[in-house]
Amino acid sequence: MTGSGERHVIIIGGGASGVLLAYQLLHQPVRELRVTLIEQRPEIGRGIAYHTGNPDHLLNVRVANMSALPDQPDHFWRWLLSREVVVPAFPDLYCFVPRRIYGDYIASLLEQQASDQADAPPLSIVHGTCVGISENDADVLVTLEDGRALLGDTVVLATGHDTRASSPGHADPWAPPSAAPISPDATVLILGTDDGRLRPVAAPR
Repeated sequence: MTGSGERHVIIIGGGASGVLLAYQLLHQPVRELRVTLIEQRPEIGRGIAYHTGNPDHLLNVRVANMSALPDQPDHFWRWLLSREVVVPAFPDLYCFVPRRIYGDYIASLLEQQASDQADAPPLSIVHGTCVGISENDADVLVTLEDGRALLGDTVVLATGHDTRASSPGHADPWAPPSAAPISPDATVLILGTDDGRLRPVAAPR
């Protein structure tokens, strides 16, 4: 244990998964707890999936099914309604919103937590890159690239997946089409999609 009766949970990765875990931990009925969230990006809540600034990059799930809080299924919708600037663009629970806005929503969960921190377990957000983890019978030591070290009881890896190109034909899905390293005349094979709105069409005869 890192303190007298206190537990310290360190979450490496401040994307959606890391933020949601931090939020849930901080809302447990346990007072002897503190949480540290480590994120290398300037902003939390975005990670790989929600960092895009392109408004054409939409969620592939309707607003009605994207609440971050299982016990409040309309939480995301109510959050959208509270943002008067974006409401006209999203008329109902069944629309699809840009991924960037959903990243704003995820980040807002911990922003609200920070404002209520007097009545909640301590939360620390550390911007940096984790380069090492070592453990013994009593605790876990997390080392950052800049030399800082954090001592905790539990470490959670929420680092997402690797987005580096695995072959010369790989294109970054977040980059504009003009930046793709593929000739406009090249033959392209698309393997899979998670967008349920796509429908097969018959090939021309």
